[in-house]
Amino acid sequence: MEGFKGFAPIVSSVEDYQIQENDVFICAKFFNTPGHSPASICFLIETNLFTGDTLLFNQKTILKVPKGSRKDLEESINFLSSLKGYCLRVYPGHGDDFEMDSYDLGKAL
Repeated sequence: MEGFKGFAPIVSSVEDYQIQENDVFICAKFFNTPGHSPASICFLIETNLFTGDTLLFNQKTILKVPKGSRKDLEESINFLSSLKGYCLRVYPGHGDDFEMDSYDLGKAL
């Protein structure tokens, strides 16, 4: 198996791969956050939340036609609100990054 230079290949379990010197492993948690589109996701690496088009700085989230859903977006924003208090830095798919704790998530709606 070959990975990108400096990164270990994607494996399904630790038993599938022999760790090599200088390997880099990244642990990420993924969240389904539909709204912009049915397949929208966010992922968290340490205290960095990557939101794609689900959450943008000082902008309403665009509901991607034809399957974007305001109801789904409201549920996703409610879920993301539960992540406040963890000092997360948000990196949207477009625009400036920002601190989750000091941001009004209602601006996305």
